[in-house]
Amino acid sequence: MAVASARPQSDGSTARRGISCCRQCTLEEIEILTSATLVYVIFEIKNKLDRFFEWMVALYTVWYNYLKQHKSLKGLSPAMAAGLSDTFWSVTELAEMMDAAAPKAG
Repeated sequence: MAVASARPQSDGSTARRGISCCRQCTLEEIEILTSATLVYVIFEIKNKLDRFFEWMVALYTVWYNYLKQHKSLKGLSPAMAAGLSDTFWSVTELAEMMDAAAPKAG
């Protein structure tokens, strides 16, 4: 069963509607192409979400260890209790450190 139909043109040639291949495509070929494209798109979206999730876990870890005050540590952050920092970090300081560490364009 053909999906694309040919219609006559004014110059006597035929043009296919919607499909730009040199022959008519079968439903099976269209299904294979569509499923392969869908798998590729889903794979790309998953990769982007994985990278986003990794960044969110990293930001949460820094916030938890350097910015958050813990009652169980007598008001200190885990980084202060471990001797890695003398003060609480602010979100502004964290953003400045991220900007400084980001690769520069050009």
